[in-house]
Amino acid sequence: MNIGVVHHSLDGKGGSGRLAINTIELLKDMGFYVILIICQRPNLEKLKTTYNKDIHVDRIKALFPAQIRAFGIYQRMLTLIPAALTNVDLLISTHGDLLPYHITNRCPLISYCHYPTIALSMDGGASRYTNSLLWRSYFAPYERMTRYLSKPAHVRGRVLTNSKFSKNAITRLYPDIEPTIVYPSADTKSFKKALMSDKREDKILVLCRFTPEKSIENALILAKKLHTKTTIIGSLIPSNRYYFDHLVQMSRSLGIEDLIEFKPNASFNAIIEEMFKSKVYLHTMRGEHFGISIVEAMSAGLIPVVPDYGGCAEIVPEEYQYDGIDTAYATIQSALDASFSDRKRVSDIADLFSDNTFKMSMKKIVEQELGVRPSERLRHTATEA
Repeated sequence: MNIGVVHHSLDGKGGSGRLAINTIELLKDMGFYVILIICQRPNLEKLKTTYNKDIHVDRIKALFPAQIRAFGIYQRMLTLIPAALTNVDLLISTHGDLLPYHITNRCPLISYCHYPTIALSMDGGASRYTNSLLWRSYFAPYERMTRYLSKPAHVRGRVLTNSKFSKNAITRLYPDIEPTIVYPSADTKSFKKALMSDKREDKILVLCRFTPEKSIENALILAKKLHTKTTIIGSLIPSNRYYFDHLVQMSRSLGIEDLIEFKPNASFNAIIEEMFKSKVYLHTMRGEHFGISIVEAMSAGLIPVVPDYGGCAEIVPEEYQYDGIDTAYATIQSALDASFSDRKRVSDIADLFSDNTFKMSMKKIVEQELGVRPSERLRHTATEA
């Protein structure tokens, strides 16, 4: 059987990219012929360094032969084209939007919706696309097209999502849909190695993409208030260079250059190294749909300090949640003095989000959609796709 995995771009480390790669890995383990349907052809060797995984697909169906470092949300929509030109027995969309692939692909469809894009401009949706005239102008055409393509009448197939927070947003827009929560996975096995570290300093770690909706400015404000060393690691693409430069300039204006270390596009090993040395993980984005980096940090024994609104509030103990700068300040102060038993407790919680847990849940859903029992599943020679 041929299964297509649809994703717009794997350029840059993010939760959706990791989910796509884990899905591909699962399907290969199950013995299927896997076709990656994508807007821009990925560099698989580079991805190995980024995700600490060997990525194997049987075929890549790309719309463009090279990487395109802009117009990311529009690339999601363009995946409709290579998907329409690919014959598969099951289509799995992992980029996050609910698009009508069923119109051209007459096969079962699984859509993993991280958070409905058209909800980003609604109350409570944290997004760069509502923060300035430039970004609103960029987003407006996509929002209008998505509102049409994602009409309730156009949404078909099995819908998965990452949290109760996202599920509520989906059902608010699509009352007839009952999404299944399948929590994304973290490489808990690799991060767990840092749990027993004896190298920890009074240090805060921030791990996220360098993009405005992440509100990384709050980390700089808290570093100044706490006078605590803070390392900020994240993927950085050219279109967000202006935001990275803004953060660097802000750290200088606050006079905390000696406290702040920026590490854009750090390797997987560099991230692990920082987790060996840090005590607290700070998540700055309010309204995050899930936040896989939170789970990674928890697995490594860092105490997570997160906003009390969003998917992250479902997985982090209440005593480590904050509703503003002042409560974040107090929570971090307490977290810096956490005992090993506290670190062990959050690390154990992270075990619920292991690769194996994700794969078991996803495997069951794939088998249900294909209508096969595990004992009937055979590896098929690839048909013309």
